[in-house]
Amino acid sequence: MSGNFFLFHLLILEGISPGEGLYHFHLLNFPVNSPAESKVKAGIPIILSNTIHYQLRKGVVMYHRREWSPGCTYHITARGNRQYTIFRNKDDRLMYLKYLEDAKHKYPFILHSYCLMTNHVHLLLQTIDDPPGKIIHQTHYRYARYFNKKNGFNGHLFEGPYRSVIIKNNKQLVDTSCYIHLNPIKAGIVTDPGSYQWSSYRSFITNSRNIHVNQDRILSYMNNSKENYKFYTETKLYQFNN
Repeated sequence: MSGNFFLFHLLILEGISPGEGLYHFHLLNFPVNSPAESKVKAGIPIILSNTIHYQLRKGVVMYHRREWSPGCTYHITARGNRQYTIFRNKDDRLMYLKYLEDAKHKYPFILHSYCLMTNHVHLLLQTIDDPPGKIIHQTHYRYARYFNKKNGFNGHLFEGPYRSVIIKNNKQLVDTSCYIHLNPIKAGIVTDPGSYQWSSYRSFITNSRNIHVNQDRILSYMNNSKENYKFYTETKLYQFNN
């Protein structure tokens, strides 16, 4: 022990976001009298609270809190480690969506929009009674294990903790949904967002059913018109390109 910090060594468990769930650190300076200190000394895995986010900065663990209360909606993004591929094919994307649905059964939430890119994901997610960390932990831990086992990999699949932006008003909600659906165009994968299979966009502009999302809230701000949503998204596309 040195000064106000306690040095310890544990292995990182792949696929779990810092601050929510089970997390093992490498050699780091951890604040003395922190909640995890006694567990670390006893060799017990650390169970962090659902709201405390332990962020790594130059070998020191810093405390941050994610803003959350039941019903909050978030734009959540998670990237592959070093921006590597996290989805190699159709089966990978279907498995991710399956694990997301499994998490929904355990920690109910409403998914308003999503897009699965090659090396990252976008989720527009409204919590109900559980914080987003539980949902992402449940989904990404299982998916990382699946992906690594399938491909003979070890180590991190996702790049650190997921990122989240809290949605504070209805316009931000609709704009974020459009932004998510336009990601394949921004990445140069397609020229028409409706031609990208791995987003929820088609279910917003056609009668195509998507079991993963609930479009009702967003479409309610478009006078329950899919044509209006499509038109609004196309105006955002125009802004994208100019």
